[in-house]
Amino acid sequence: MSAVTGEFPNLPVHVNGTAFKAQDTLVPWHLKRQTGAAGDQECDTLVAGSGEAVATDVSSEAKNTQILHRYYHTFVEGELQRLGQQLEGVRVVNSYYDQGNWCVIIERTLDLDV
Repeated sequence: MSAVTGEFPNLPVHVNGTAFKAQDTLVPWHLKRQTGAAGDQECDTLVAGSGEAVATDVSSEAKNTQILHRYYHTFVEGELQRLGQQLEGVRVVNSYYDQGNWCVIIERTLDLDV
């Protein structure tokens, strides 16, 4: 990431509903500025993982929508499991593929003093 511009050069932007085309990508999140119930408060609502354009009323909501990009890494089969096996005090219980990425369930095996 460029410290000056805040941009990530050469990282593709993921399109929602499609397969990931690279292991390292940017996923668009749509941040909507909304007015509270009393009309006097503004709050941020983050629409997570939405890679599609947000359908908005151009006169009101569209100007209040900011697109943020979050970094996302997709694991290849076995990669996350190998990383989990390198951790001290845990064991990998299960590894599975879910919604375009690999996941692991780990279990603590040592009683670590905190």
